Amino acid sequence: MALRRRPRCLALALGLLTAVLSGPRSFAQEENYGAAEVTAAEFEAIAKSAKEAEAHVSEARTAVSNAAQIIEKSDLTSKEKREALSKVKEVSNALQKYHVPLKRFTDMVAPIAKAKEVFDEISGFRGEVEEHRRNQGALAGDMKVIATLMERFGGKVPILGRFIKTYGEVTNAMLEATGKVAGKLAEQRGSDMVGAIGSAVTRGPNREKNAALDEQFPELCASRKFEPSQPGWLYRPIDSPTPQLIWDAEDGRWLMVPEDADARTIFRLCLRTCKRLSPKELHERCKHWKTQQNRLSAGREILAFLKTIRLSTGQARGAFRDTYAESNLKLKGVMNDSFDDPEAMDARYTCDSWARHEVNGFLGRLYTALVKRKTSPGTIAELVAIARKYDIREVLDLLKKEEGPGKLGCTGLKFSLEAPEPGREGRKDWAPSIGFELETTEEGFLLKGTRFEGRTVRNDSHGTDVTDVSGRVAPDMSRIESLTISRHIVNKSLQEDQRVEETTFRVTLVGIPQIRRGEDPLYYAYSAYENRKVGPNAHGKLPSGFRFESVQYSYSEKWVGRDQETHSTSLEGMNVEDLRYFSIKVSLSPLGGR
Repeated sequence: MALRRRPRCLALALGLLTAVLSGPRSFAQEENYGAAEVTAAEFEAIAKSAKEAEAHVSEARTAVSNAAQIIEKSDLTSKEKREALSKVKEVSNALQKYHVPLKRFTDMVAPIAKAKEVFDEISGFRGEVEEHRRNQGALAGDMKVIATLMERFGGKVPILGRFIKTYGEVTNAMLEATGKVAGKLAEQRGSDMVGAIGSAVTRGPNREKNAALDEQFPELCASRKFEPSQPGWLYRPIDSPTPQLIWDAEDGRWLMVPEDADARTIFRLCLRTCKRLSPKELHERCKHWKTQQNRLSAGREILAFLKTIRLSTGQARGAFRDTYAESNLKLKGVMNDSFDDPEAMDARYTCDSWARHEVNGFLGRLYTALVKRKTSPGTIAELVAIARKYDIREVLDLLKKEEGPGKLGCTGLKFSLEAPEPGREGRKDWAPSIGFELETTEEGFLLKGTRFEGRTVRNDSHGTDVTDVSGRVAPDMSRIESLTISRHIVNKSLQEDQRVEETTFRVTLVGIPQIRRGEDPLYYAYSAYENRKVGPNAHGKLPSGFRFESVQYSYSEKWVGRDQETHSTSLEGMNVEDLRYFSIKVSLSPLGGR
């Protein structure tokens, strides 16, 4: 197995990191950060070398991946293959952990030239390296096992042998350097505070900032101390997360961040996409924090869904592979980075319009592949739910054209409740019962967005029966958020007594849990008997969030007795706190057959 050699790149990168983080630096338009500062050329050199180190780790990951393929095709026994592949997986996971901080660091330093703007990244990077150092012994042993196996099958992978040695030689120095720099930057941050800090208002390097603060926000200047955050020109109070202030050095003025916005997160995510925001740009994005937050949430749900089907079995995995194979290389890179490090998807989907458009397009193509392969309704429903929640038109526009799994609806509903009338709990021999059953796969109540509703009607010589059903499904399909069943029944007897029975009830349930996914329809259910749970949730307490929102019930009966007089009786209400039996079962599946 021929691999291009990079025997010194990791050592060079980390050695430069040590030099950079401990050398002097100055900028004409930046306050002096003492020994922690480096020159622009040095910072550019460390960014370039760190990128080479990242490539070195990637090369090791490729070698391990190739080793797995060779082992799969080898003449090892089944037991030997399992043991060898277990080692490969451990090494692969470890190398992924090594790769993530390098990739994150190189992405975030690429668009900047000031160390103080990545203060948090330097501190976090140091912590991750410390963790890796503790695990290097086990990783070295596992890599040796893999290298030995490859030699047995004729594959030479010297990079596996070099990696631990090279990485280990520089780890101690790197930890020492990053620790010193973190301490110096923290100390400098303390001297760079503004606000209620006494004489510093009128003298020192921050006098311009304090004068502007006193002019624009005199109450804050007099009562609060503000310290630099990340970036160094974003300030927040030392005793609370808000209010946040942005120093715009170009105009010599402060910009107030909207109360609910997370300016630090926006800046970090944009750095991850190789875009450094100016103070004005950051302030503008903060004005639209709700949009940023919605995109952040969408990216996370999308990634969780893609991870699930990527690692699944059967048709869903096949649909994912088909869609991935048809994607362009740049999108594949975004997705692979995101599978390694979820923060990559946070950044790309939130701050990169190209990536967001491409990911949404991938979801549209994935939906088509899932339908084509006749994948489980549950998997398709989850994708549709995400699309509806975040208005992903690339999927929703396809639903208008499809006549299959996209037309999801309530195709099965069975409800029973038996509980005593209030005030009659002592009658252990009898309690009124109500119920309704809808069992069909051909017709049902169409799901529109996250809601469904429908009516069933019977009207004949024996009376009438009208039932109305309305429900709301959670956007992620994990539960029925609310379900209301209303029924009015009139039964007429054709016998001599002319008996007429009338029953009316309206029940609203909240939080019915999902208990089955997969090839079957989405299935939600809960049952209880004399306050003791039965069925799939037999152990423990009520499902989280489940309750009877309201129960209304009335029953009346009229008949003509032998004395030719009209008689009647009635009941009102049901005490669900003392229920005898309760069951609810709901199925969601494609309408028009499976």
